[in-house]
Amino acid sequence: MRVRIHIVWLVCWCLGRGAFLAPAAEKLNPPGPTTNIVLPVPPPPPLPKSPVPYFRELLAMSPAQLDQALAAMAEPRRKILQAKLREYAALTADGDGAGQSHHADRFHTG
Repeated sequence: MRVRIHIVWLVCWCLGRGAFLAPAAEKLNPPGPTTNIVLPVPPPPPLPKSPVPYFRELLAMSPAQLDQALAAMAEPRRKILQAKLREYAALTADGDGAGQSHHADRFHTG
């Protein structure tokens, strides 16, 4: 019971001090005139380069050029690209993948 009285007294005291200090704080820091400062918005970052033109360049390369271009890549990326090139070469005009393109032998796993 005595603890409860002390807690209630402490809460009331804290709330009372806050009520008396708030007006004093406003006198020390009166609100100034408001200004509408508009900061310039930075331009958005550039969009990442599309991989499609690069893939088309790879498709247009001769087998020797393709081997040279793929040799400069890290192995995980090279294997993924070779798989995609083989997948593309296996597609038919219908897109069903049932036939083989005349380029299918170009995209070996070398």
